[in-house]
Amino acid sequence: MQQAPGSPELDAEIDDLGRAAAAAGVQDTDAQSRLWKAVFSLAHWVFIARGELPNVQPMAVLVEQTPMLLAFTSAERARESALARGLADSEDAVRLLAVPVGSFVESVPTYLGAGLAGILFNEQQLGFTAPLQNLAAIRAHVTA
Repeated sequence: MQQAPGSPELDAEIDDLGRAAAAAGVQDTDAQSRLWKAVFSLAHWVFIARGELPNVQPMAVLVEQTPMLLAFTSAERARESALARGLADSEDAVRLLAVPVGSFVESVPTYLGAGLAGILFNEQQLGFTAPLQNLAAIRAHVTA
């Protein structure tokens, strides 16, 4: 069942799952699966919008020299990140993209073609990442 992002309870649940997955390590596939199942149960992921219409794209950053898209489990988390990154509390900080999860996964080849390698969720909280090329397989695994 898909869930609308944005509830404090859902954000807290994802934070708890993220902490558990980080503590367990990548070798603990059960902990990783629980986290990604929650993330893929969202109806959409939220991104900080960059660019002007009609060429609006999600914000990308370098994380340890790896180009990654920034994604969030709620609009509030995206706004917090935008402000922390120095975007003014104006139109720039509140211009967000809410992309249906399935549509985003289908668009991954476009981002890979642009040189992006990963996705970073909720950077201002614990933060967790995945290689873009693995998203379809992760989704298939946790939604089976």
